[in-house]
Amino acid sequence: MKKFAILSLAALVAVGCQASDEASDQTASADVVSPQEAVVQVRQVFEQYQADWNASDIDGVLGVLADDAVQMSPGSVLVGKESLAASWREWFEQNTDLWEPVIDEIQAAVDLVFVKAHFVETWTPKSGGEPETQAGEGVWVFRYGKDGAWKLVLEQWFARDPALQ
Repeated sequence: MKKFAILSLAALVAVGCQASDEASDQTASADVVSPQEAVVQVRQVFEQYQADWNASDIDGVLGVLADDAVQMSPGSVLVGKESLAASWREWFEQNTDLWEPVIDEIQAAVDLVFVKAHFVETWTPKSGGEPETQAGEGVWVFRYGKDGAWKLVLEQWFARDPALQ
């Protein structure tokens, strides 16, 4: 739990630093749903995000992203929906991918929801070759917009060291 709180705080700082005037204009204040409903809704969005990823449905995956989304992964930080789209399109052109996250915890705070999960991901190069697998964990932060949609604003994950498992 302490680790989740620290990751959540880091995510809040990152999201807060990334937020632009445009993003804050998109954020609802009076129309935010209850924390319980937020958790239910974000769980559904996260599960659809996973299904779209596993189906290589790049448009579905991108539909969940906020325009100012940030991905922090080992050795890479991508900022903005367009940067993520370019990276992920290239990824799906070269690989098939099965991402299997398990949600460990979800917490709601006003118009943000934090999802902590661990995962196993297996990808296979389309050009041939053996599948590769990694295990990891991370935090996904969703923001509630005036349009009533939850959008992914921060995806921060890391691969677990297989030697430590």
